[in-house]
Amino acid sequence: MSDQTNSPTRKGQMSKTVTVVLFIFCAIPGLAIFVYFSGLLFASFFDPHPNLPSPIVSAGTALIGMLLMIVGVGKWKQWGYALVFLSIPVSLFSYFLVDPKASAGKLAPGIVAGCVAFVTFYAVRKLYRRMGDRRKLE
Repeated sequence: MSDQTNSPTRKGQMSKTVTVVLFIFCAIPGLAIFVYFSGLLFASFFDPHPNLPSPIVSAGTALIGMLLMIVGVGKWKQWGYALVFLSIPVSLFSYFLVDPKASAGKLAPGIVAGCVAFVTFYAVRKLYRRMGDRRKLE
């Protein structure tokens, strides 16, 4: 009799299942929390209303959402990827400081945020590859 619990295919299936569960229950809700509370944070800066939450609460909750996304995409040992998620609201905030009326249209801020996130992702990925190469040489 062979034990099926320790076979390589069984471990691979469990790993894929854990990855899917983490993505569904951490990354997707984390994205929603991060986007919503980042929006509230910037809304409190541009147009303060008494019914908005405190900027400190919004920032803290947005960071929790960011941590959930990092866990959900499986990068919890590579915290540099947090820069990718942080680059999105920072680039949007910077864009709206430069062009507060959004005269370039509604699509332009999304393109700017996407391009900045894309460049940040590849910069972080290159950094981790370089660090991995150094560890292999040692």
